Amino acid sequence: MPPQGQSVGICLDDVILLSRLLAKRQPTAASDVAALFTRYDSLRRPHVTKAHKLAIKRFENVKDISWLAFKIREWFLWLVLLLFAKQFSAESEYDVLKEEL
Repeated sequence: MPPQGQSVGICLDDVILLSRLLAKRQPTAASDVAALFTRYDSLRRPHVTKAHKLAIKRFENVKDISWLAFKIREWFLWLVLLLFAKQFSAESEYDVLKEEL
């Protein structure tokens, strides 16, 4: 999964969302559990897929890079962060607690 440590955040989002769904729906039959997991999957899959694609893209950008090129890129990272701060901020504003169940 993501090499930037996002995996822990994704796991926590999963636990929170699943516990919220279980608390709200309180499944009693197997069909209720199946419906609950279908709803869970429909809520989580877009976010996890997006994070996975982004992680692969980031990995592909650095996997075959030389040490010098990596260091140069590391120095320019600050400029990139300043230029794209609003985009990064928007991507990190997802709140699983605000997800409509």
